[in-house]
Amino acid sequence: DKNNTTNWGSASVATTNQWLQYVFPDEVFISTVTVLPYSPPYNPVNCRIERSSDGVSFEAVKTFVMANSVLNTIEITKAGFYRYWRLFVENSGGGNIGVHELDFTGFVKP
Repeated sequence: DKNNTTNWGSASVATTNQWLQYVFPDEVFISTVTVLPYSPPYNPVNCRIERSSDGVSFEAVKTFVMANSVLNTIEITKAGFYRYWRLFVENSGGGNIGVHELDFTGFVKP
């Protein structure tokens, strides 16, 4: 929502893996993902960007460690057009996690 005073947060103590997903109306190729995490100790750490054509079976396209309290830019080099894209956060031992902004940049399938 381009508003750093709002955020997505896990519903409770994150004892399981969490994800923040977006479903596009059409298949898209994503080239860059930017993530602004919530401040420590709530920021995600071990993450990956995943994609899916059916919303059930996901494929990891990039694994990374989230930098604290700064905008993280993740380049996606694996080609493909998909409707479902998500930020997947591996369980890091508990505690709530949060994200201020998640932005997918790319283009719609011609």
